[in-house]
Parts: sequence; structure tokens; C-alpha cells
Amino acid sequence: MEFPTAVLRRGRVVLPLGGGAYWRALPGAVLWKGLEALGSRAAFPVLYFHPYEFSQDTLRAVLPGGASAREHVRESWRQYSKNARRGLIRKRLVEAAARFRLVPVRDALEEQH
Repeated sequence: MEFPTAVLRRGRVVLPLGGGAYWRALPGAVLWKGLEALGSRAAFPVLYFHPYEFSQDTLRAVLPGGASAREHVRESWRQYSKNARRGLIRKRLVEAAARFRLVPVRDALEEQH
């Protein structure tokens, strides 16, 4: 059985909606409208989040002493992209639970059989 990640397709445009990075980047109105539209077409669109997205701690990379300037720049960008607006995910998940019926995959499997 396959449960596809939440992706909204509008013509040639593909808008990922399922992962935490998108929940941080997209405006709330776009996220909710997209999930509403997707919910009418897919029985169980998958939302996925990494544990770090709910952590209170700021993610920081520890580079070895001989790391190049390029490695420092890359890790700085990575830190920024992983930490920016992370607090939104928890808030939006609470809102999603109020708007939609959220179920774990095991429950979705039981409903499909």
C-alpha cells in the first residue's frame, strides 16, 4: 500500500505540502488551501516531519578545526535553512489538527483493509 507525500499539482506546477520545510516556507493560507484541495482527492496524504523540527534547541554544526571557508559558508547556510521559522511547524500542526483529521499510518492501514 502506498501513501504518497502531500503534493498539490496544478497543471505543470507541483507544490510540495507534506514536509516541515514547506510548512516553514509557505504562507499559511497557501498551505491550508492546498491541503483542503488535496484532501478531497487523496484519502491519506502524508505529512512528514523530522524530530529536529520540534526541538527547542538551535541546530549547530561542529566543524573540524581545519574546515575550509567554503565548508563554513555551507554549514552556516544549512544552519540557517534548518532553523529559520522552525517554531511555525508546531503551531501549524496544532492548527492542522483542528482543521483536518490527522491519523498515524497504522490507523490509515487499518481503515484501508
